[in-house]
Amino acid sequence: MSTNENSGTLGGNGVDVSKTTKARGHKDHGREENPTLELFSGFIKLHVLHHASERPVYGLWLIEELEEHGYRVSPGTLYPLLHSMEEAEMLKSYNELYAGKIRRYYKITPAGRRLLKQAKLQIIELMSEMLTKEEFDRLRSSLKELTT
Repeated sequence: MSTNENSGTLGGNGVDVSKTTKARGHKDHGREENPTLELFSGFIKLHVLHHASERPVYGLWLIEELEEHGYRVSPGTLYPLLHSMEEAEMLKSYNELYAGKIRRYYKITPAGRRLLKQAKLQIIELMSEMLTKEEFDRLRSSLKELTT
């Protein structure tokens, strides 16, 4: 039986992507990742890279922005993800004083920008396979209208 570290629910418009742990008494090696987190963490990383490519971002803003897109991400999930993205040289962080407090901002690196560009191409390829021809054509028409 699993218990959530951070409360949240699946379903509705939101996806809970918080980490889970095994109940005491089970013999395992500590944490067990939520399958939803594993599946959607790539989407979350792409959101982070996208927004960091537009302007420097910080944790609380990202949590609120991701929630607008249906992802319920706790600080205990987001900050390790941001740190791993920084270790992978997709992001670079810096501290800045804001309203009397130190806030850590993240901005995209050149390597992160290249990964984001590659991911956009992969997203198009995936969508062309997952969507029916009619759905893909409808989406392509919608995108053309946005760019003209």
